[in-house]
Amino acid sequence: MAGILRFWGAWFCKAVAIWLVMVAIFQGMNCHLKYSKYVKLVIGVFALSTVLTACNETGRGGKGSQVVAVVNSDEITVHQLNGEIARLELPENADIQTIESDVKSLLVDQQLLLQRARELGMQRKPEVLSAVERVRNQLLAKLYLERVMATARDPDEAELKAYYDENPQLFAERKLYDYLQVMVSEPEDKTGDYDIAAITEQLVQAKDVGRFVTWLDHAGVPYQAAHVIEGPEDMPAPIFDVLRDMAPGETSQLESPDRIMIIRLYQSVDGSISLPDAEPEIRKSLLEQKRKNLATTELDTLRAAATIKYFDGKGDKQPDERP
Repeated sequence: MAGILRFWGAWFCKAVAIWLVMVAIFQGMNCHLKYSKYVKLVIGVFALSTVLTACNETGRGGKGSQVVAVVNSDEITVHQLNGEIARLELPENADIQTIESDVKSLLVDQQLLLQRARELGMQRKPEVLSAVERVRNQLLAKLYLERVMATARDPDEAELKAYYDENPQLFAERKLYDYLQVMVSEPEDKTGDYDIAAITEQLVQAKDVGRFVTWLDHAGVPYQAAHVIEGPEDMPAPIFDVLRDMAPGETSQLESPDRIMIIRLYQSVDGSISLPDAEPEIRKSLLEQKRKNLATTELDTLRAAATIKYFDGKGDKQPDERP
């Protein structure tokens, strides 16, 4: 809002200046011929100086409408402020005025630190020059890749329908799984009485998750238990692969060298999603996949057209590898 007011204030000042100059000329024309040119000059200069002084209060120089802060002699512009705010992922109900104030304060702090660093000549240090060059190279490469990915074509209706039909577990036949998850990690103290093999054996003997958890408590074995209700898109693939084949009331387990996960399914209920409801998410997923494919293809093309040689950093050429 402040930027808009400054913008229209500047144009108002210009309009007033033009009006006063016209008045000055008119008044001068009504004066005696002998003195008319002097009167016009004096009135005109007075009018312009008055308006320019007033306009100058809207900001520094001709960029008053673009400046949001001045730190010593350095300006912080509205473009810098908007650029930083654009990087933030703000919710729709965000307090913009508070955010603008906070970001502006951060920009002022950054400018103060930058000025001090320049006073110390830090911008000429080799490590700083190297870091700047590294960031510059990464930014240019990223921007080019984003330019390539931006050419991705939005998926059409046939592609959306095909993806929907190829993934029934995510849409037409989707289920919500209500289950208990108990995660037990192997004790850090390897000299203890229990390891994963002993814990697994105890689970088999208990034949019930409740008894097994009671045994864990009595044995002092640390574990994490959680009651979970979620769809297949929210869980790791190994858990979904187990749950999809389980019946309510059944217990299963996933083992790794240093941990064991016990899963008890309470129930699975219908959670199907129609094609119209699924289209936004499918469109987003397909478009992102197309973007990734374009990036991969571009890198493959550039590598195929380039001459790449690897060295060990000591002047000796390494075997012809293309990582």
